[in-house]
Amino acid sequence: MNQSDRPLVSVIIPAYNAEKWIAECIGSVAAQTYTNWECIVVDDGSADNTRAAAEKMKTACGERLTVLSKPNGGAASARNAGLTVAKGEYVVFVDADDLALPQELEFAVRAVKESPDALVIWDYTHEAPREEPVWAPRLLDRVEMMVAFQFSGGWVMPYNKLFQKRVLDKMSCCFDEEKFPRGTVGEDGDFVERYVVEHWKLSEACCCYLQTPLYLNRIINENSICATYGRDNAAMRDARQEDAPAPGYLTKALEEVHGVQQAGSLDRDPEMACQVARHYLSVLSYGVYSARALGEELPADLWNRAEITALLEVCRKEKVDPLNWLLFRTRAAALISRVYVARCRRSALYYRLDKLAHLMLPGWK
Repeated sequence: MNQSDRPLVSVIIPAYNAEKWIAECIGSVAAQTYTNWECIVVDDGSADNTRAAAEKMKTACGERLTVLSKPNGGAASARNAGLTVAKGEYVVFVDADDLALPQELEFAVRAVKESPDALVIWDYTHEAPREEPVWAPRLLDRVEMMVAFQFSGGWVMPYNKLFQKRVLDKMSCCFDEEKFPRGTVGEDGDFVERYVVEHWKLSEACCCYLQTPLYLNRIINENSICATYGRDNAAMRDARQEDAPAPGYLTKALEEVHGVQQAGSLDRDPEMACQVARHYLSVLSYGVYSARALGEELPADLWNRAEITALLEVCRKEKVDPLNWLLFRTRAAALISRVYVARCRRSALYYRLDKLAHLMLPGWK
């Protein structure tokens, strides 16, 4: 692969009181199978030895590692400081208490080479994967992307996306420090949303979704904004946890699916039918989980209901969503509930079962 095929990727790591984790985080960048990168660590006014710990990693990284220091201003201002000096054609963000899995940059660059105009997004996990990631790209149009990421939780995160510097420069895109000052949350979603809108202006292509976890999100830093905001806002639910079970939800979901079926939404454009089927199988999974968690009886005819049969037929015909198809076909209520929880928590169990389903049904998307 010549140099033009190996574009420079700027990896930006904002760090605040991350002395315990920063070396391991930088080490995960140094261990990338793709080697044409620069790593920019921004010490955001830490009160501990974060900068010194980062500087020690120059032995492993050499000139590819730059360590900056600035007064404490929050993650938004730290990332902006990194963007100011980034020289790469592409930008990737990594949080100081997380790890980039070894193939992250390799897969991201491969994806953008194969789909130059697509927004490249990948899965992340909260548990260290036991298996090597599998190259499993999936091209999504705009509607499908919105549906997919509504349920995956990956929409607002900056750390599971490859950002094109040309788009960032064109829109003067940066994290909004005025709207989201130090101590607040929400700057991630705001930044990603503005970037995606600008990206769509430049290209009709939408999203290349890498269906394998390439980033380990650990949330172990008690000084991180997620941790401190969660402590200061007791009502904030841990985003890694499943939704609380809702009484009677399964019955309501079945009624809604019945209405969708009667309206002919599953009989029109195959692509839209796929999106509808995937969406409502996820909805019904939550319904089954809620019923079981609350001790509600599942409808006696649940598995034979025309609503479910119609959804599964779309999946079978178009070869999509193999895991849910297998779960509902085998009427495995307990496993449906467990997989729902595993998916919400982005645990390794979910990815292992999803991979198994694809092996059992080769050729399915």
